[in-house]
Amino acid sequence: MIRMHVVTLAALGLMAAPALAQEGEELGANWGGEGGKMEAGEVGEAGKGQSGRAVYDDLLRVDDREPPAGTPVVWARLFPVSERFEVSLGYEMSVIDKYATHQGGKLNLIYHFNELLAANFFGGYLYGKANGLLMATLNEGTRCDPVSYKNCLPDTNVMSWMAGADFIAEPFYGKLNLVSELALNFDIFIGAGGGVTGRQGFTADSGSGVQQWVRDPARAGVSPFVSAMAGVRIWLWDNLSLRVEARDYTWMGDRPYLELNQPSLQQDDIINTWTLMFGLGATL
Repeated sequence: MIRMHVVTLAALGLMAAPALAQEGEELGANWGGEGGKMEAGEVGEAGKGQSGRAVYDDLLRVDDREPPAGTPVVWARLFPVSERFEVSLGYEMSVIDKYATHQGGKLNLIYHFNELLAANFFGGYLYGKANGLLMATLNEGTRCDPVSYKNCLPDTNVMSWMAGADFIAEPFYGKLNLVSELALNFDIFIGAGGGVTGRQGFTADSGSGVQQWVRDPARAGVSPFVSAMAGVRIWLWDNLSLRVEARDYTWMGDRPYLELNQPSLQQDDIINTWTLMFGLGATL
């Protein structure tokens, strides 16, 4: 009786062996492409003749899969601004000064047409004053002839009130992970535009008994400017951001100057005022 059971089990095992072998071969093929055909310790074609690291990478290789059709890799911003207004108020100061420094404030009203393009309307006030380099030229300034421009220095004008507009592009955005639980989301923007600014000018005066630079009412006026800017918006909350902006105002002074003090080398006084602005912005 026992012998009959042994013979029966042996027969069943022989019948099942081909099916199990085929299933194992298919399973091995599914796991590694050529994995079902490789012997123990055998290296794939990509790893043959390579260093130990290449062999290791080949053993860990996983075939890339294509993303679902129509799925962009990066699209939606975490803080969308499309078709929204943004208001920002900030402190603005001049940098890379020549003869004068500026400090003041500026208000921006921005409309975002989409996530890439925006229009910015701004206004503000900058208070300008003579810096140390201009103070060191008082003796030169007292010899300035405003008719012939002999001995007159360039860049002795300062800005005051301003109003203008920019066209802005925001092509870059991203996220900076400082620690695992803290990420800074930011947008980088660039722009260009123009506007007008109130203009004031200095003159050297010794009427009070003390030689000093004072504002000359005769030099006051209005000058147009063109402007280029770049900056970054760092998101603090859903609708609140920190705005840092660098800008160049290019405008013309009220009078020319003489290069090398030569009448034949008269030049227009084109002034570049570089500023940095730090402020807070809110999207509405």
